Amino acid sequence: MPTTLPPTVSKGNSDDSDNSDDSDDSDDSDDSDGLTSDMDYTKNYIRLDLDLEEEQAIKAFQARECGLRLFLKLSKAGEVLEAAVQRCIMPRRAGLLKKVGKSSDKVLTAEKLDFASTGLSDSDCIGLASLLSSAHPPAPCTELNLGGNTINNAGMSALARVMGRGVLMSLKELWLQRNSIGDSGLKAFAIACAGGESLVALEKVFMYENRIGDEGISALSDAAAGGAWPNLNELDLCDNMIGNEGLGALSQAVRRRGLASLQELYVRGNPGNSVSLKAACDSRGIICIFR
Repeated sequence: MPTTLPPTVSKGNSDDSDNSDDSDDSDDSDDSDGLTSDMDYTKNYIRLDLDLEEEQAIKAFQARECGLRLFLKLSKAGEVLEAAVQRCIMPRRAGLLKKVGKSSDKVLTAEKLDFASTGLSDSDCIGLASLLSSAHPPAPCTELNLGGNTINNAGMSALARVMGRGVLMSLKELWLQRNSIGDSGLKAFAIACAGGESLVALEKVFMYENRIGDEGISALSDAAAGGAWPNLNELDLCDNMIGNEGLGALSQAVRRRGLASLQELYVRGNPGNSVSLKAACDSRGIICIFR
């Protein structure tokens, strides 16, 4: 988390003349929603124009799905953002809690969260991501079941961003089966965990019956080869849309000793040829189910 406040994007206010790096941001401002056009979602802040109005802030939240951590200089900006949070983020949390029948405290203190087949949407996942990011210390959840819902890429990406920040460091089992997660959602998950510093306790991942293809699996394979999920022992990718390219990338990750603890890999129901993957798994004694 940043230790200093980020500079605001000034519109001619002399109070910010002492910010030496403001001049470098002049070409990056996005007047349509008050945020910089090249904003990095991995950063825990957003940058605001001094004259940002509430409706603009709301538009920014809706367009960018941001707002998990806010660092602001001006009291006016703080008031504007508080209003935007209340109107955009908080209803999503409330919608989530209503569907799962739990209070915020219950969600943040439970070791097992079973939200399977509760009708969760992308909006609810964004609310869950926001709620989890508010936990201090991080939530102690070891099992998270979001299977059998209507989660798409936006919801998966929101969860991935907070996972990448270490809010679920105790998580051992992640159930995402029977949703509508595609390549961009899985890529966000892979990028968030690249480097092996996030979700290091994760042992089981279930993503069968989604819409994952070659691009998403290639990103996951790259992250795995780079040290992500070192304790993962079971991965279920059955009944997706993974072709030869994706299975080939996964084969290379296995051969490069990625997923060092992997014992069981399930890829049946995908259109790609699994011969090379099966051979790579056999060389390491990994059970590979592909038919």
